[in-house]
Amino acid sequence: MKYIAIAALVASLAACGQINETNSDEALAGGIMGGIAGAVVGDDQNRERNIAIGAAAGATAGAVLGNNNICTYRNTQTGEVFKAECGTY
Repeated sequence: MKYIAIAALVASLAACGQINETNSDEALAGGIMGGIAGAVVGDDQNRERNIAIGAAAGATAGAVLGNNNICTYRNTQTGEVFKAECGTY
């Protein structure tokens, strides 16, 4: 239960940063992988802290590296959803 609460806290804090519609998937993936890495690599005495630090670092790295300037658009007439370079539509 502690791990779920820590993961929720880290995810909510990560949402306050530079994460937006164009890089949220990458930030989420980075946070999950970072949390897992923190749990595996860190010592057993401070597992919760290691998960939180790993998840925060992973989410930040995912957001920064995943910012590829691709946006999701929706055609209001047909409902079609598509991705294109930001600012082109």
